[in-house]
Order: sequence, then C-alpha cells, then structure tokens
Amino acid sequence: MKKTILTLIFILSFAVLQSQSTTEEQIRVTLNNYIEGSSYNKKDQIIKAFANNATLYLLNKEGSFNTYTPEEYANFFKNREPNTFNGRVGKILDIAIDKDIATARVEIVISERKAKYIDLFLLKNIEGIGWKIISKTATQTDYSGYVERDRKLDNFTLQRLIVLNDKGEILMEQGDVLKGEDDPTWFPPAVYSNTRQSITEAMDSLALSRGIKISKPELRAYPTYKFTYHDQVSFRSYFVAKYVEGNLIPSKGGSAMKWLPVDEALSHIPVEAIKLITKQIVEFPKSVWGGSFLISENGELHDTLILEEFYPLFSSKQ
Repeated sequence: MKKTILTLIFILSFAVLQSQSTTEEQIRVTLNNYIEGSSYNKKDQIIKAFANNATLYLLNKEGSFNTYTPEEYANFFKNREPNTFNGRVGKILDIAIDKDIATARVEIVISERKAKYIDLFLLKNIEGIGWKIISKTATQTDYSGYVERDRKLDNFTLQRLIVLNDKGEILMEQGDVLKGEDDPTWFPPAVYSNTRQSITEAMDSLALSRGIKISKPELRAYPTYKFTYHDQVSFRSYFVAKYVEGNLIPSKGGSAMKWLPVDEALSHIPVEAIKLITKQIVEFPKSVWGGSFLISENGELHDTLILEEFYPLFSSKQ
C-alpha cells in the first residue's frame, strides 16, 4: 500500500512538473516571436506575440510616455529590411507563472548604440488562442554594467567573413603597417566568437557595422590553429557571402575598408594561414575545408607551419 501511494505521488509530481515545463515552453515561444521579430524586422512575427487588444507603455523619441498597440509598435520596424538582423540581441531573463497568467523579463542589448533595455511583459493564456503578451513596458538600464558583467576573455577563436561583390573582389579591412614597409596590411574582416550571437547575427552585424548588407553567409572552412605561445586551440570559422547593397564605412576601430581583386587582396594578407585559407576557399568554393596550422608569434606576421594539409569536410550547397 505504501509503495502504491509513493508511486502515485511520484506520477502526480511528474505530471505537474511536465505541465509546468510545457507551459513555460509555450511562453518562451511567444517571447521568442517578439525577440526574433524585433531583431529581424519581422512585423508579422512581432504582432503574433501579442493579443489583439494588448497595450504597450513606452517612451517615444521625444521622451514622452505613450501607449501603443501591437500594430503601432511593429510599425517602428517597417522601414527596415525584413529578415535582416538589425543589431538587437534579446535574452529571456526570467518567467514567473501563476495559473493562466505570467510575467517575464527580457534583456535587449544593442551593442552598436551601447544601449541595454529591460522589457517587462504580462502574459495571459487566452482560451482557444494560447499564451499572448497582453502588456509590455521597458526601461533603459546601465550598459556599462552589462559590459563589465559580460567582458569577454580572448578565447582565440573567431569567425572570419569573406564578402565577394559582382566583380569578384573581396572586402578587406586595413591592418597595421609592418616594420620596414610603407603600405598597410589588409585582412578579410573578422569577429571573435565570444558574444551571445548566432552565426547569422554575428555575420550580419559584422557587415552592417561596415555599412553593407550581405546574403546569407555559408561556411567554407573550419580549420584549427595551434600556438607556440599558449596552450589554447582555436577553431577558425570562415564564411562566404555575397555583397547585396550599401556603402563601405570604417570599422568601429576606425580601420578603412575597401574592395580588392583576389590576387591583390591575397598579396596584402601578412598572416600565411589566413592567406592560404582564403585562397583555398576562393579557388575551390564547392567544399568546406578543414586543415591545421601551428602559429608562432612574430609581430603582425604570425609565422605559419602547416600541420595538416587542406582536406574537404563536406560539400557546400553550391
């Protein structure tokens, strides 16, 4: 009898936990509709997250406190390119559920504006419809606290972006002038893989910060670096995308950007590993390439020893 009661208690407890887990997942789907919709200028997806009669309480551009409908809020994004990452990175911080109502907090960070916001939501499980946001408000908080909390350590792993235009030229970013040289070095732009971003978000953000829009990036190489001067191993992801539109602007650090023919671009890359990988990708675009290099520190040159010759990991979509 005692064993039967314990079994029933276990089954009921499991059912309750399972129900709570399902409910939270449904709420997360609703919140992620808002996050993805507002990060990628998807008006319909933003509206989908809200009840028809939801009310949003927000400051306008003049600093006045106003109310908005979901449609009015979605229209904030109407002049932006749909399905293109706009620099907003959202993260669900917490969810509290009480039967058929819930509250949630979402952090929105726009690093290019050095801005962080906390969005506060009230949600309702509407019969026949499901979980919808019925109210939202937001406040801007201290971005410096975010930077300090999320300060990134150098993990020696980065994503490099090769952008090609219709002329077959490569987008290059200015590097340092080597000792004894007159001309600066040039590199395909890159970003460290230590930010809370998906690959598409990272590549879109990298391109937008240089003033251009790109096609969907595709993986072309995934080599490894070993180093003589520290113990970390680095996985270098190389992506290729097509230039879509826009005018080049300097990077955040002030580095110049320009288009170069392939041969000229390769001749200006001082790091042999980067030069070899870029050349392999451009000459053999139908495979995703692996390989391994040992890197020795030698100023901007970083001497390169090939440990594993290039080998195809798998074929690309092209």
